[in-house]
Amino acid sequence: MKQLVVFLLLLICSFSAIAQVDQEAFMKSEMDRYAQLKNFKKSNAGDNYDVIYHRINWNINPHVDSMSGVINTHFITKTDNFNAVAFDLADGLSVDSVKYHGNMVPFEHSADIVRADLPSGLNTNVTDSITVFYSGDPTKTSTRGSYVREKRRPKNDHPVIWTLSEPYGAMTWWPCKQSLSDKIDSLDIFITVPQGNKAASNGLLVDSVKYDTFITYHWKHRYPIVTYLVAIAVTNYAEFSDWYHFNNGDSLEILNYLYPESVASMREPAKATIEIMHLFDSLFGEYPFAKEKYGHAQFGRGGGMEHQTMSFMVDLNFALVAHELAHQWFGNATTCRSWSDLWLNEGFATFLTLLAYENLTDRETYLARAESTRKAVTTVNDGSVFVADTLDVSRLFSSRLTYNKGAMLLQMLRYRLGDDVFYSAIRKYLNAPEHLYGFARTDDLIKFLELESSTDLSLFFDQWYYSEGFPIIDIIWRTKGSLVEVNLTQKTSHESVAFFDTPLPIKFIGEEQDTIINFHADNENWTTVVNLTFEPKSVVVDPDVRILARTNVFRGRDLRDRITIFPNPAENTLNFEAAPFFVENIEIYTVEGAKAMEINPLLSGIKAGEINVKGLSPGLYFIKFIGSGESLSVKFIKQFR
Repeated sequence: MKQLVVFLLLLICSFSAIAQVDQEAFMKSEMDRYAQLKNFKKSNAGDNYDVIYHRINWNINPHVDSMSGVINTHFITKTDNFNAVAFDLADGLSVDSVKYHGNMVPFEHSADIVRADLPSGLNTNVTDSITVFYSGDPTKTSTRGSYVREKRRPKNDHPVIWTLSEPYGAMTWWPCKQSLSDKIDSLDIFITVPQGNKAASNGLLVDSVKYDTFITYHWKHRYPIVTYLVAIAVTNYAEFSDWYHFNNGDSLEILNYLYPESVASMREPAKATIEIMHLFDSLFGEYPFAKEKYGHAQFGRGGGMEHQTMSFMVDLNFALVAHELAHQWFGNATTCRSWSDLWLNEGFATFLTLLAYENLTDRETYLARAESTRKAVTTVNDGSVFVADTLDVSRLFSSRLTYNKGAMLLQMLRYRLGDDVFYSAIRKYLNAPEHLYGFARTDDLIKFLELESSTDLSLFFDQWYYSEGFPIIDIIWRTKGSLVEVNLTQKTSHESVAFFDTPLPIKFIGEEQDTIINFHADNENWTTVVNLTFEPKSVVVDPDVRILARTNVFRGRDLRDRITIFPNPAENTLNFEAAPFFVENIEIYTVEGAKAMEINPLLSGIKAGEINVKGLSPGLYFIKFIGSGESLSVKFIKQFR
């Protein structure tokens, strides 16, 4: 294990130089695939029934574009007089027939919907089944890349077929119910391909049967699954497995289907999955598909896709492995109920990637990744995590807001609530009966966070989720020995928030020691003083990258230089500005040391004021400002009239 950890650290460091480039390229590839939303119109197909089971047979040859399939669907009716079953399916595919109880039934296929009539109406809560036979060329109907056939790979002449259905691409290659309210309870998938190919899919591979020149792979999945996560990939994969061991002694296969030409370079990076899964298990609960498998299937799209129990990956770089594995908890086991809540999938996956860097790499690598995530948000002043218009594709799948700002929102919640409360709340959110293998909304997450923390988070979410922008904070710090004055001045990047209520950790670094103090300003211009046990020489704002803000740090004049008086010389009135924390009394002395005037007492914490010096004789004086166990003196001249 120690050798593996050392290897992982060396491997991760080698990626750190290109981490920011990889991150943006990966997120761009994710956004590109959602472009199909532009022309999507949600149908009502399937609203009147629940899918409980699919038995699927696909005949696929990676050397040709066309394919065929038989989809047997078991369902439960939700309405009385249920007399037709409807599926989403692109018009470019051909439905050969539909069978109900072994008999052909009439059907219509238009406007991307297949509607089959039943011989008689069914009552509510009746379990039944129907089978659709279809064929066609999904490479033509799947113009956005939901079903892709690459005629050859970059370093190999063998073709590959893969699918990627999120969010609305499943209907372009198989008849299904596209829904974010109904999960398929279980699946059996049979994929017949020419021998020399392997077929990857969801769940466990329970059999592979050869006959003639073909081979049929049978994948069985017994966990609820949303339609867009059903996936297949076919090519001449090379296969190897690693094993993850749970605390109870059980083992989980981590199955890898890789292009033969990629195995040499990916065999070792694949082992990072074990360490990342152990981390996520420890923080969020056991891998949610522990009775089956987790795995990777290589495909030709940039980035990856979190298909349930088997993510499709362009490669096995550390960040990509962490992101797609994170989705097995956030997105797969618990799925956003609306695309407007997509940050519950992608913001969490981005946040968990940061956790993987924080816990499994060196500090410099983590900080580089975290700072890259923060800067990706603060490069532009506007934007909320909340999505008002889900048909605005560029906004809905914005890497800056849905991914990175969503991740930083969670980073701030973790810091504000503390690790114990935060992780406990997230585990309860994930494992709630209505969420585990089901769906959730943002309000559901907020409820669990508030219950666990006994904290009203309405202001937090109003500012950081619904509103736009972030704080821009100027920090001025001044010292006198171990005494430190800190002034925080906040502006906001967007008018939707006048003042962000946010803590700000600052690390003070001395010659031999350091400490972190959490400051929490209550207005736009706020000053406080702390007395350390050492003299700080430098500061680092937000050293662990826990806060979303753009900060500017300035070293002010030392406190002994903080008294400003004017006019000087003065005639009748002398104005002063001083560090507000120590001015309690003011004493004026002649050059001979005699006390000429005392102003006592003043309010502790006074920032500025004026002194009536009309009664003083002309000449040179010293003014002593006293407070907080110290005194500071400055000279002034009382002038003649």
